[in-house]
Amino acid sequence: MRSFLEKLAWRMERWMQGRNGLDDLARHLYYLGFALLVVSLFDRTGLVSLLAMVIIAYAMFRAFSRNLDKRQAENAAYLAKTAGIRRRAEQYRLRFAERKQYRFVKCSCGVTLRVKRGQGTKEIVCPRCQQHMTIDTK
Repeated sequence: MRSFLEKLAWRMERWMQGRNGLDDLARHLYYLGFALLVVSLFDRTGLVSLLAMVIIAYAMFRAFSRNLDKRQAENAAYLAKTAGIRRRAEQYRLRFAERKQYRFVKCSCGVTLRVKRGQGTKEIVCPRCQQHMTIDTK
């Protein structure tokens, strides 16, 4: 049985050579399509499920496409347009992960400052506007 699965994996790997595969745009299209499929469970018209199927089909088309230059250009444009959103999401993820070790304080100029917790009352200076702040680091 194991040799059958190994052969199947090898054949799939050979078939995918020269194809685009899953890039960020295709992966996010899959996520969107499956989320719309879940939403379509509550839709009586069937339009949402049709839209979900079209999005999933386009994601599959992108993954199996052999026109690598065009697919990579589309993915690069998608990444450029979503760079700000992805950067903010990563900042929120890191802030959430570090919430127990650090306290995050927003300055009046818009900069978010990170202060180590458990050091009592501490005076900090904003690196951008040089404003002095007194922070309780509990």
